[in-house]
Amino acid sequence: ERQYRRSAELCRQLGTVSPLATLARGYAIARRADDGRILRSHRDIRTGEMMETRLAEGRLLSRVEETGEKA
Repeated sequence: ERQYRRSAELCRQLGTVSPLATLARGYAIARRADDGRILRSHRDIRTGEMMETRLAEGRLLSRVEETGEKA
């Protein structure tokens, strides 16, 4: 019983830090479409390039029209 509760607690803790849990809270993961690199800055992609956005339910494929800090 004690091991079962400990395993359940560890699973719960893993679930809270899961990237999928982050997506479920409304965040998204943006990647370059050509090589899959994660976008961390507007400097990681150029106007006209394609990007993929991973959502909690599905994905979006988009062409970048503008970049910049306040685009």
